[in-house]
Amino acid sequence: MIRTAIAGLALGLLAPAVAAGQVPTTDLGVPWTAAQVAALDAEIDRRLSGPAIRGAHLGFYAIDTNRGTVLYARGAEEGFVPASTLKLVTGSTAIARLGKDFRFHTSIVANVTAPDAIDGDVVLRGGGDPLLRASDIDAAAATIAARGVRAIHGGIAIDVSAFDRVPYAPGWMIEDIPYDFSAIVSGVMLEENTVTVHVAAATSAGAPATLGITPLTSAIVLENATVTGVAGSEDTLDVQRDGSAIRITGSIPAGKEETIAAAVPDPVAYATDVFARALVTHGVTFDPPQVVPHILSAAVPNATVLWTHDSDPLVRLLQWFWPHSDNLVGEALLKTLALSARGAPGTSAGGVAVEQAFLRGTGIDPATLAIVDGSGLSRYDAITPRAYVTLMQSDWNGPNRQIFLDALPRVEERVYAKSGSMTHVWNLAGFVMTKRHGPVTFALMCDNFVGSMDALRAAEAAIFSRVVDG
Repeated sequence: MIRTAIAGLALGLLAPAVAAGQVPTTDLGVPWTAAQVAALDAEIDRRLSGPAIRGAHLGFYAIDTNRGTVLYARGAEEGFVPASTLKLVTGSTAIARLGKDFRFHTSIVANVTAPDAIDGDVVLRGGGDPLLRASDIDAAAATIAARGVRAIHGGIAIDVSAFDRVPYAPGWMIEDIPYDFSAIVSGVMLEENTVTVHVAAATSAGAPATLGITPLTSAIVLENATVTGVAGSEDTLDVQRDGSAIRITGSIPAGKEETIAAAVPDPVAYATDVFARALVTHGVTFDPPQVVPHILSAAVPNATVLWTHDSDPLVRLLQWFWPHSDNLVGEALLKTLALSARGAPGTSAGGVAVEQAFLRGTGIDPATLAIVDGSGLSRYDAITPRAYVTLMQSDWNGPNRQIFLDALPRVEERVYAKSGSMTHVWNLAGFVMTKRHGPVTFALMCDNFVGSMDALRAAEAAIFSRVVDG
């Protein structure tokens, strides 16, 4: 379950998952004949009935995108654990309700009583930006120093009031808590509420590995329970949560270095420490020197805005969110939907209510679904193949078709779809660009599967190849 950390995830440097205009969207193709549909159904039935995937709960619903003709239906009305395909609901609703130009906003405010001093706390006011970086905080500290501020007669306060303080959604697995993909969602999130732990093998087998951490912070207690194995031995590094500490365990082969992303236990302490270090680096000191992390409890009188930061627009965030299946972005967007509709604090339940209203407008009955989070990590989520096809049809026929196609990953030749997987679950939903019949909208869903994932994916590839050829 360990994930290697990815450095330098600046969205501005990322190319879209699919270049604009690459996916053909105007080719109507020729209609499917009854004989072609019958032959397609027979082939799909054969592939989904293979002995390697027997016993799985399977659903597959596919229609001609332009004509609405049903091409295949199996378990279309049954509920499946969606895993990360739920991000289709989150992203589609966000574009519709927040708008493609929406940006997360972060600011720093304080009471500047003299040209070179701040009286009281300097406040980092979060807007729920899930992709705020340590480099952004460093830029904030540099901006404050450039104003001539040399002393802060107070500390750092973190304003997390944009969201509620519920860190996890119902149905998340407790064993996932140490990992980066299960980071806490909060009003202020720095480096996706994760740290990168650098692990370097010792020079001799049997000795502990050397650990380092990025960004540098004393808010994290890092415990070293590693050992260096002989060259070529199995790499068993893992991360555990021990109270407020992050513990790195296992063996790393001699001569090897590795990075591990781990979720932080206290986002407020983490953001406070990184911000304080940045200020000191740029020549701003604290008087008294101790900086105790705390959450803002009241508005700052006579506050001056010292720094602001806007995220990339939602249209670009979607190009990160779907291809990289970023769980924290999903949770932040869900709570932001509630924040936008109902005011602070944004809650997951409020965001789900916004999604339900949106889905109802696309022709989906929310009573047939269960949604509790924005990422699909919850085992309590349940979506039907028909609901996904209805949603994707709405995206296709709406004004933002190209936005969604630009964000969908290409998972097979001519197949653009969002995947979703967890233990015993594998799903895909999106579009197949056939050679002769125009696009096909589909949802292929599988849960309660204990067989070979390779066999399931081989069946999936054969099905899509058959759909492409018509």
